[in-house]
This record gives sequence, C-alpha cells and structure tokens, in this order.
Amino acid sequence: MVSIEADLTAWFGPTAARTLTTAVQRAAAHRIHRMIADTAGDAVATMWMVGMNPHLGDRSPLDVIADGRARDAEAAARGYLNGVPT
Repeated sequence: MVSIEADLTAWFGPTAARTLTTAVQRAAAHRIHRMIADTAGDAVATMWMVGMNPHLGDRSPLDVIADGRARDAEAAARGYLNGVPT
C-alpha cells in the first residue's frame, strides 16, 4: 500500500506536497483528490487541486487546505462533481 505522503508527492510534486504541514491537511488533500479522481481521473483531479478556483477566492484547493480550510475545498470539490461551474 502506498502512503498518503507518497501519493501527494506523486500528484503535486515534493514542494507542493510539503505545503501540507499536518496529517489532517494531508489526509484532506488525499481524500479530496481521490473524490475527484474516482469520477474524472487522476490528471483532472491534480489539475483541479492546483488550479485557481473562483469559489475559493481564486486560490487553489491545495493552498486553501494548507490554510486550514479543507471544508471549503471539499465543498468546492462537491460542487465541481455536481456540475457547478468553477
């Protein structure tokens, strides 16, 4: 089984993955990425996680999670999966 840290590094690179400084942040990023990847694939999920999102104040979900706002990122992910334009 691959670790959460290894997955995050593979998806976002070592620098971006290091912005997630707590286990809670890493778990949230992993969970949200998987939620999108299960529907849209890993590449789309990765791009969504690092891209600017208007529902998050034009910040990336990854940055928002690093700021301790995982619930906001998860809500934006659910909106994305439900067809709400981002």
